[in-house]
Amino acid sequence: MGASETPKKLSETDKQLIIQTLAKKKETAHERVKDRYGDAIAAYRSGMKSDAAAYELFLKCSELVNFKGEKKKASSFRDWKRNEPHRKNPEFHRALRHQLHWLMLTLKVAEGSTSKESLIPDASERMAQLIKDGELVSSQVKLLQANVLHSVFARAYGLHSTKVKAWHPAPLPINKVYDVSILPVVRKVDTLDLLRKQWSDRILYEGKYFEFFGKKAEDTSLKGIAARSAAVDKYLSESKPKYLWAKEVDCYKLGDEQRAAKNMMEHLKSYQNHPVEERWIAQFISLLMKKAE
Repeated sequence: MGASETPKKLSETDKQLIIQTLAKKKETAHERVKDRYGDAIAAYRSGMKSDAAAYELFLKCSELVNFKGEKKKASSFRDWKRNEPHRKNPEFHRALRHQLHWLMLTLKVAEGSTSKESLIPDASERMAQLIKDGELVSSQVKLLQANVLHSVFARAYGLHSTKVKAWHPAPLPINKVYDVSILPVVRKVDTLDLLRKQWSDRILYEGKYFEFFGKKAEDTSLKGIAARSAAVDKYLSESKPKYLWAKEVDCYKLGDEQRAAKNMMEHLKSYQNHPVEERWIAQFISLLMKKAE
């Protein structure tokens, strides 16, 4: 066995040259990412303009990810496109548009240059529009509950590894959007009225969620309709009262004591014999005692 070569250290000059080379590579890579991000935003904005535009972008992104990205023949994409099962499905096209809108919001949150507070109006508008379209897109609940960062739109532009904190990366289900993305942001003394409004919207939309996107959302038979009707009834009798109470507790803790206390007393009158009535009373007493100490 021959003698091993004597290890040699880099000179300071060599180190500096390598550092300069790496810095240039880093800058170039950063510019590529910026260009790709800019291209993605432009494409998303174009896709959000109409249902047809959203579907066209879906086809383009599918080609990039599932065909060009997999080194498949162009003829394979043409065959797939010709037989794509959703090509004449307006429900799917509208759902794609909602997915694009939420992806844009999610990217803004991840980027961090825009405060979450400033994005609440957009998030609220997206929820309102989704519920407005609830009957149309009710069969697309799986798509609307999927992480938008895992969508073909994000993957086509290399944005699927984007990290986002304290934000639900899908426009459904309603409860997660409000619990994670909206209510924590407006849970402040100086946004009490907005907090009340967002709670009211959440309570209204949650009922609509069960109506449109509940059990067997795609089932239009009498059995499917009955299942959703039962889910709505359960929400109205069990969950909605809990949300109404939580709303007032939220506002009480932020200092809106007189209005919240009045509403809580009315609530206890309206929902006597509710399964958690005793828990509400105990919680109310606890809140009052804390202030009396």
